[in-house]
Amino acid sequence: MSMRRTAAAAAFVFLSGSALAAQAPSPSADSSAALKAAPSYCPPVVETFLPGEYYFCIGSQAFAKGDTLAAKARMQDAARWASKPAQYILGLMYLNGDTGERDPAKGVAWLAISAERHDAAYERAFLAEFAKLNAEQRKQANAYWRDLKKDYTDDVAGRRAERRFNAGMKDMRDADFAGNDVFLDGISPPQGGESGTYEGGGGNHGSRVGGGQRAFAFIRKMDKMHDDYFHGMVGHVTVGEVTYGGTVGELASAPSH
Repeated sequence: MSMRRTAAAAAFVFLSGSALAAQAPSPSADSSAALKAAPSYCPPVVETFLPGEYYFCIGSQAFAKGDTLAAKARMQDAARWASKPAQYILGLMYLNGDTGERDPAKGVAWLAISAERHDAAYERAFLAEFAKLNAEQRKQANAYWRDLKKDYTDDVAGRRAERRFNAGMKDMRDADFAGNDVFLDGISPPQGGESGTYEGGGGNHGSRVGGGQRAFAFIRKMDKMHDDYFHGMVGHVTVGEVTYGGTVGELASAPSH
């Protein structure tokens, strides 16, 4: 099996929802344990649609190689695109001092941001770590949390990510409407013609129309990936959603559900 064919197969696994970013890491005080295993391939074209998914994947690979500085940088990129797993991992990295900077208050603030959609695993991790802070650290955590809210909550980062997804998908949906096939480098099987160019998200991303697969098949995969990525975000359908407000301290004292 060729390297290119292997990469394409890995990309289909990525899009099927088994990528790390599509799953909530298990609550753990160990960031390496939470990540478990890094994916072998991160399709670059995914950055066109869900940058948070892509950068989380790249960050996971860097962490697996022991490059914690690069991992932190890519997790911050992913967090800016509303990746809750990335925000969670950043919290653990600050709690553990993985890059030499151990800051429990900042770690708890990141965990609070990751728990915004009330994922049970993230909430448990946040509440457990918040309980360990002293009064001064809780004050610091509240200050960090208020600052992080300006760029990383769903009201900002989530809407940013949705706009990016919709822009990236527009040309693909147009291709589907026209009955065209699409070829996305790193995702489509390495076969097919060279006719036409598919330009996702307003720019040429090295992809092709013609000789690939039906656009509808890719749209279904990406829509499923979208639903997983934004699950629990306000404005999306969720089951048993509970809304908290106020400071980190108020969230920590809220009743469990």
